[in-house]
Amino acid sequence: MDLELLLDTLGQQGIASVLCEGGHTLAASLLCAKLVDKLELFIAPKMLGDPDAKPLVADLGITQLDQALGFKILRTSRCGPDIRIEMIPTC
Repeated sequence: MDLELLLDTLGQQGIASVLCEGGHTLAASLLCAKLVDKLELFIAPKMLGDPDAKPLVADLGITQLDQALGFKILRTSRCGPDIRIEMIPTC
């Protein structure tokens, strides 16, 4: 699916904001295409150690820290026991 075309089409129909909630593959696709205006992460005070678990984001093709995607944190807040982080891309 052409995500940029989809978002352009929605914009032409007056839809200016879209919540994209999905897995690591959708997150990577949106980030690689620079289609993310704001990112909201929720961190729970829990930890798993499953070697087969899915990562937060699929392969971005970034292996060096100096190539990492950068974000500016806009605000943090509590949501029950979880922490919510709102941020925007800096590149």
